[in-house]
Amino acid sequence: MKLVAKDVSYSYRIGGRKIIAGLSFTAESGSYWCLAGPNGSGKSTFLRLACGLLPLETLTGELSWDGRPLLEWTRLELARNVSFVGGALRTHFPVSVAEFVLQGRYARSPSFWVHPTAADAEYSAGCIERVGIAALADASIAEISAGESQLAMIARALAQQPRVIILDEATANLDLRYQLRVFELLESLNKEGITIIVVSHDVNVAAEFCPNALWLNDGMVYSQGTMKDTLTPAVMQDLYEVGDRVAIGESPYTKRPKIFWK
Repeated sequence: MKLVAKDVSYSYRIGGRKIIAGLSFTAESGSYWCLAGPNGSGKSTFLRLACGLLPLETLTGELSWDGRPLLEWTRLELARNVSFVGGALRTHFPVSVAEFVLQGRYARSPSFWVHPTAADAEYSAGCIERVGIAALADASIAEISAGESQLAMIARALAQQPRVIILDEATANLDLRYQLRVFELLESLNKEGITIIVVSHDVNVAAEFCPNALWLNDGMVYSQGTMKDTLTPAVMQDLYEVGDRVAIGESPYTKRPKIFWK
């Protein structure tokens, strides 16, 4: 599923500050992108816009999925095609992991008021197994670890049967084990043809798995292209104001670009 943004600008209704300013970007169907840039550069806002999760009154420019303007998509149509996975899970509801993941099946229900079927439960159970947390199916979603919660949110996203998965800070606050599990899972899903777009501040980890990068600054595109071509000292210096403290090399094992401190 292809995402196209042409000269997109956006501001929040309260305050009116422009968060996105003339952004143009294309994610081809089946591609895999990392969105990176300093805090406040518009990454999360842009992706929430693309998912239809923000009011669109102040949106200007063209934003479309598969050539169809975002404004023409219903919420149900978007939910059946695009899954959004946010950051840390915050919930106090006493639901199990299985019940939490089953919520994703509402995107495939003929009506919100129609309860999930046995087939829905079986499908969501398969999603739980796919992300590797089947042993936690009966555990309370509020009592599992941060890494397990992230995998549960991805399982719920998979339960929607999406063509696109968008993740905002998918591995924030996760240890190395869960960072690896999340990114290996995303890599596997991308190989199946699912478009993956992930926001990450851990550029070194993202560079190991994401072939492409879109760098934002002040709501505008600073650079875009392959991770290897765009992860440069100039990008680090201009976007993060680190001066000459960083160098870019490559991993001796995977040949992927890496940031080194000097």
